[in-house]
Amino acid sequence: MLGEKATLLLEDGTAFVGRSFGYPGEICAEVVFNTAMTGYQEIATDPSYAGQMVTMTYPLIGNYGVNRLDTESDRVYIAAMIIRERARLPSNWRMEQPIEDYFVRHRVIGMEGIDTRALVRHIRYRGVMRGILSTEDHDTESLRHKALASPEMIGRDLVPEVTTPVTYEFPRLSTVEPPDFSQATLRVVAFDFGIKENILRQMAGIGA
Repeated sequence: MLGEKATLLLEDGTAFVGRSFGYPGEICAEVVFNTAMTGYQEIATDPSYAGQMVTMTYPLIGNYGVNRLDTESDRVYIAAMIIRERARLPSNWRMEQPIEDYFVRHRVIGMEGIDTRALVRHIRYRGVMRGILSTEDHDTESLRHKALASPEMIGRDLVPEVTTPVTYEFPRLSTVEPPDFSQATLRVVAFDFGIKENILRQMAGIGA
């Protein structure tokens, strides 16, 4: 629920309390960070972030909303997103919905209202660690017990979670101008073990 209390507890006992946006609930995952100023939708749908909570260091996230063309896959792969502040009035001519509605639809927890740079400094110097983000449980001992009991990323086989079970043909789409494929001679077979759609878009854009 939007604005509900949310608690993030790292496995070393460090706690951050903020507000939730997106889908309510509880999730255990590895806590990582990204320093990009834009591209939050691409990050959320990037298969390489599967099973991770992503902390955005840029302080304002969501200012241009979300649309169908900027995804890197057909689903959201991050376990959660942690931000300093969510844009209250997103605006862009390509926007289809705000980030909080997008996260609700994909059942992803979001957290805002904490010092994300302090969190990033902590995991930068202490090392990447597991964490638990909850809108349901705010007891630090209980949360830490659950965080320590959660599986570590080391040795975890994520390929079955991000790959495709069937062969598919990538749509030849362009957000600017459709390329001319009449003279295309190159054909590419890509093995999808969690490939980003922008790689496929780039290949399709040159006629592959």
